[in-house]
Amino acid sequence: MDQSAYGMNSTHMNGVNSILRQLQNDPEMLQRIRRRFDYDEPPPPYSSGSSTEPLTAAQERGELVCRPLDTEELYAFRYGLGAYLPAYQFSVESRKERDRIDQEWGRRDSEYRRVYRGPDLIGRPGTQRLDIMVRNSIRKRWEGLGVWNSEWGIPIEAKGNFHQQPFEVQAAGWPPRNEEYINERAIREYLERTDQWPEAYGPSDSQTIEPLFDLNRNESHIISRPWYQWALELKEEAIKLRRAGPLLLPYDEDAAEIIRERWKAKGDWKDSWGDSPGWRWRHESPSPEPEDPNEMDFSPSEIDALESVPPPTPHP
Repeated sequence: MDQSAYGMNSTHMNGVNSILRQLQNDPEMLQRIRRRFDYDEPPPPYSSGSSTEPLTAAQERGELVCRPLDTEELYAFRYGLGAYLPAYQFSVESRKERDRIDQEWGRRDSEYRRVYRGPDLIGRPGTQRLDIMVRNSIRKRWEGLGVWNSEWGIPIEAKGNFHQQPFEVQAAGWPPRNEEYINERAIREYLERTDQWPEAYGPSDSQTIEPLFDLNRNESHIISRPWYQWALELKEEAIKLRRAGPLLLPYDEDAAEIIRERWKAKGDWKDSWGDSPGWRWRHESPSPEPEDPNEMDFSPSEIDALESVPPPTPHP
């Protein structure tokens, strides 16, 4: 095989000659190529953060989760958020109250004698009494906040107000600003506040439109509470996390960890809340201490319910 002085075979030399002829016949092409090598400054140093570098799995997941909600996800947000229904917060507070009363029930003195003096909580009758005690604690707290509904009976059925949207209204797509119900308005205002409201649903001009359904004092108070704002962020974060595929924790638990750290970084978190927020922000006066399980002051209907608890079924 023929070799040139530069060690290239004849085929390679023919290719080089062809390119040289093109440059000879096309002065503009020659100038463009020359300009590529006319810079005095050296090229920028290599950076691992360059946009040309492939994203890591963590970066891809972060970008995926940070995108605003799309139309389908906003639909899920709207219909999946049950926070304004009383049953939602009642169930959250019930769990915390049960833990508090259970801890008192099991407390012992230095000689390992039980110190609990409240209603007997053993067995099936004890579970029913515990339900009444939990209701008592939440009732008094909510009465103090002005949000208790006297129609809720025993066992508790937290229906009606706060508020519930008729299905025909829910199914009609996102309503005009002046026809939003309380949950819808809270979702929109949250997404507007975080610059995530889709323009397809209209501009962020809620301040210029008179609402058809006026917020009363209690409704305005409820949607501003830490537990309600927590529910908004939790639902949104859980929806976004679903984009990233399976996680080590369930979506809501993983979202709760993320939001808890976010609130701590902003200085909004109170350690006294436990695993989820309560009714008062850090800058507000603290909530009253819950009633001692040993000295609960029951209402007449709660006393009747306690007295009507059937005794344990005798063993055969």
